[in-house]
Formats: sequence, C-alpha cells, structure tokens
Amino acid sequence: MTEQTSGRVTATLPDLNEPGLYLTNVTSLESGRGVVQDFRYSGADLRDLDITDARLITGLVTGLTAKRVHLHETRVDSVEFTGCDLGTAEITAGRFSRVLFRDCKLMGATLSGLTFENVVFDTCRLDYATLTGIRATGPVVFLRCVLTEAVLERCDLSHAAFDRCTLRLTDFGPGRYHRTDLSGSDLSTVRGVTNLREVLINRHQPSPPLNCFPTTGPQMESPTPPPPPTGSATGPATSSNASSDRLTVHMPRPPRKPEQLQECPLLCPVTCPVQRLGLRNVVPGAGRYTLPPRAWRSSRPQGRPPAPLLRPATAGPHLSRQLPAGVAP
Repeated sequence: MTEQTSGRVTATLPDLNEPGLYLTNVTSLESGRGVVQDFRYSGADLRDLDITDARLITGLVTGLTAKRVHLHETRVDSVEFTGCDLGTAEITAGRFSRVLFRDCKLMGATLSGLTFENVVFDTCRLDYATLTGIRATGPVVFLRCVLTEAVLERCDLSHAAFDRCTLRLTDFGPGRYHRTDLSGSDLSTVRGVTNLREVLINRHQPSPPLNCFPTTGPQMESPTPPPPPTGSATGPATSSNASSDRLTVHMPRPPRKPEQLQECPLLCPVTCPVQRLGLRNVVPGAGRYTLPPRAWRSSRPQGRPPAPLLRPATAGPHLSRQLPAGVAP
C-alpha cells in the first residue's frame, strides 16, 4: 500500500505494482458472481454502465467514458480510476475503501449515502455535483479538485481535507465538518459558512469575515505561537496551545444586557446584532456601539418597535461610539 498526504490527512491507497500482483484484462465490470477481482479495465466507451450489488476488488480502470453511470450498493476496494469521464454518474448506497480517482470527471454527479475510507480525489472535476449523506469513516482527501457550485448536504466529512481546491459558490449545507481541513483552499465565495463548525483554516487564506462563522469555530493555524489573550471585553476571545501551534477563535455572542459595548467592524448580516435588530445610522467600521433597552425589546417575538436612531459621539477620529439620539456623550 502507498500513502497520500495532504495537509494533516494521510490516506492509504492501493499499490497495484506490488510484487506478485497480476491484473487480468476484462471486457466488462459486470460479473455473474457479483465479484470482479484483480482486473484491468481500460479504453471503454459506453452508453450506460449499470452495476448493482457487486464488488470491485483490486483493479485499475483507465480511460473509461460513459454517458450514464449508475452504481448502487456497490463495494469498491483497492481500485484506481484514472482519466475516466463518468458523465452524470449516480452512485448510491455503497462503500469505497482505498480508492483513488485521478484526473476524472464527475460533473453533475450524484453521490448519495456513501461511506468513504481512505478515498482520494486527485485533480478531478466535480462541478455541480451533489454529495448527500456522505460519511467519512477514514481519511478523505480532495486534492486540486474543482467543485464549482457543488452542494454538500448532511455529510460527515470530519478530518477530511480540501487542498488547493476551487470552491467557487460551493454550498456547504448542514452536516458535520469537525476538524475538516480547508486551509489550502480559497473560501471567499463559499456558501453556508455558518455550517462550518470547528473547521481548520489558515490565518492568511482568502475567506469570509471571521464573524460570519459560527461561535464554535473556526480553528486557525498560526505560523508562530499566538500571544496570550488580552482579557478585553470586546472582540473575539482566543485560546492558544503552544504545543499544537494553533489558535482557536470563539466569536462573541450578542450582548445580553442593555448598554453593553460590542465590536461592529464589518456589519455581517449573519451574526451582527446591529443589522439583525434593524438599527440605523451606524457607520461600518466605526468600532463600538451601545444598544439601549428599547433596541433589545425590538428583538422579542411579540413585536418590533421602531429601532432607535444612533449618532456618533466625539470619541476620536479612529473610534466612534454610537449613542441613542437625544443622549449627551
């Protein structure tokens, strides 16, 4: 077996060149016994590839082109797919273990109810693909893949890695992404960032503003041990671990008491109480603001009274403090 390392994830891949292993050329991936083992399948141009309740064990598939692919309840072990165009593939209710997809096209594919263990997608096209109910029981790596407008729903991709991937308008739906390594990809246009809890990102990579992430994450890498927290009441609270050389960022929750100061650097519509409560006349990047009692009552379900107008006070040119209209600074 060989290994593929990407970031913190190391996946075990099949070694099809090991001594004593002989692959037999086959003309079909279908078998009356339901098992195809120690095989080599190459250069096929098919209209349909339909495999149900079968096992593919220790093989190499190269240059396969199919208009429509349907794999249902198929188990794939120690198989490498290279240079394959699987069209609008529909792969459901199967298990993939020690599988490598290299230079493959799965554009518009539907992957549903699959279990992945030691699976690597290397330089693959998964544009407009839909991944539903994927469960990673072992290392899973997406390396240099394109997932433009792909959709991930109810997936458990804990400890997976997206390394140097194109995630343009990729939609991360509800799921589990515990310690999913996104540090090597551009996250500036991804959707569903509120579902990315406890993911790993890089301090300097292109990504949405930190206050767009949920309060339980993300975890950020740091090339040098971060300084200890200052204990300030404003801004995110940080906790560092010098041995792991990481910084965990916990974004502040909305204030619970009237007149409590909070930071408002970007006016994020997801987590910023200024936009959620409908406050007006707040300058982006102004710094701190206060929420009078009447503003907090507006967030209650029984009604939303008119939000108070805020005006800047004379707190200096670099930090403006917002006070309710009619209250002297």
